Amino acid sequence: MPFDRIIDVRIGHLRRRLSKRVTDGKQLLKTVCGAGYMLASEVTYKGPVV
Repeated sequence: MPFDRIIDVRIGHLRRRLSKRVTDGKQLLKTVCGAGYMLASEVTYKGPVV
């Protein structure tokens, strides 16, 4: 499918942008074989969503 490669390119761009903000060297997006991608970070809630 041609759209599979487009998603891979977008994930690559996101990884590059996010890596600039991560100081501990960990990847925030992990590849899950046969399933897709997973956010690999702790998420905290800071207040109401506006």
